[in-house]
Amino acid sequence: MFLLEKQLAGPLPPFLMKSASWLIGAFLIYAGVNCAFSSSGSVILTVALLVAGLSIVPPVTARLRSRIGQLRPPWAPPMLAVSLVIAGVVPHIAMLELKGALASPPKRASAPPSTAPTDVDPGMVEANKLIDDWSKKDEAARYADRIAPDFLPNLASLDSSQPTSITEVWRRIVDLEYFATKVMEGEKLKLNKEQAAMHAKLRTALSAKQAIMYPRFREAYREGLKAGLWEHDIDVSGQGRAIQLVGSTYAARSNIKAAEEGMSADLQRLRFTSVTFRWIPDGEGARYRYAVPADSEVVP
Repeated sequence: MFLLEKQLAGPLPPFLMKSASWLIGAFLIYAGVNCAFSSSGSVILTVALLVAGLSIVPPVTARLRSRIGQLRPPWAPPMLAVSLVIAGVVPHIAMLELKGALASPPKRASAPPSTAPTDVDPGMVEANKLIDDWSKKDEAARYADRIAPDFLPNLASLDSSQPTSITEVWRRIVDLEYFATKVMEGEKLKLNKEQAAMHAKLRTALSAKQAIMYPRFREAYREGLKAGLWEHDIDVSGQGRAIQLVGSTYAARSNIKAAEEGMSADLQRLRFTSVTFRWIPDGEGARYRYAVPADSEVVP
């Protein structure tokens, strides 16, 4: 019995030691390769398994022992392999736990108690209701609702007196053209009978205002131009929807052409039907005619 116990406690035969080294080394290398191609594997664990497997394969072990004195004891290579596996497994487990923590949704905080006031101002409720009712109306209804309280009184309040300068002419014609734009917008809407009647009332009021104002705009424009061109030896005259400019500069046709091109847009906006350029009174010159709307016609 003593001899048997001594044999069991002694070192394993070299053949078994070598076979065990090959088996364990191959297993570790196989595990490392699998780890490299696994979606849950890591570089640290892969390298640790591969190095640990190679370190106990007999040919590698023999080379390591011949070069590194600390690995010459029989137990040293296995211990090195075990240390490498532990060094790879521990950070791998930590990485898996970190990924799990990041992937789990955060807990939703409980909503705080409402701090909204319980008392509601009846006036605000009524105002909000009016706003909601207005927004629900179609475009035709919103347009018609503005005619009596907004468009008509503001149109009537426009100054109808004679402008005193060209600057005032342009300022006041812009106001008049605003209402023309609104009327033309109304023309495009599908108005019911009552809405159409209000629209016609606005159109009639604007037409009457234009018939008064456009002649005054033209007269003020002629007077302002006359005052401004006097020092350049150009006389300005005309009546009704016509205007005439007389000066020696218009002896050159190129000057006539340049002057007409510079004035054309303004003259048509004021609804002049013609402009004449002469170099002397009753002398030869050039007349340009414009196809413009009548003063009372509402156009955009």
